[in-house]
Amino acid sequence: MTEQNTPTDADETTEDTEVPAAPTPDVDTFDLAQWLATGETGRSSETVTIYRDPSLEAEVKQLRADVAKHNAANTGEPDPDATFGDEDTASELERRQADLNVRIRAAKADVVITALSDGEVEEIAASFKKRYVSEKRNWNETVKGTCMVLAQAATVNGQRLTADQWQKLSEGPLAGGQWAKIKQAWLAAQHKTPRVDAPFS
Repeated sequence: MTEQNTPTDADETTEDTEVPAAPTPDVDTFDLAQWLATGETGRSSETVTIYRDPSLEAEVKQLRADVAKHNAANTGEPDPDATFGDEDTASELERRQADLNVRIRAAKADVVITALSDGEVEEIAASFKKRYVSEKRNWNETVKGTCMVLAQAATVNGQRLTADQWQKLSEGPLAGGQWAKIKQAWLAAQHKTPRVDAPFS
């Protein structure tokens, strides 16, 4: 009598699962016309959050200092000097924080800056020379030139501003750090290359 060999789990062989090869771009099926029709939607962009009331930063710092001071001195016991109906310090700080949060949200604006094509930059350079004939510097060395770029490349909460409006902002409420952030964002948008990583690879 012969024994029948039945395969055990250890004896079973499993087929290797092959990972499908990445598809090769097909020149014949690539729709160039459709790609060209996308216009500016594929351009890189940068977003900068600005605040229309720069004094809010000082208020935030002061409130943080007051909260830290209160927390350090808080013993958990009621204030013996407080009279009935007085607002306790913790409640006052919460009220100030809520008020400040509302004012910060109201003062916040998003500047979205989209990259320009070389042709658009050349047009701005030509317009700059015509508009500022006596200017010896290049357009990209002046605030006026930057403002002309932003008039075409940027929006503030979805609205476009004129170059003159940008210049007023650069000399007024945005002067200093906020204006520097906007200029850096323009350069970043102009030089950023898309990075597409497959999250599952």
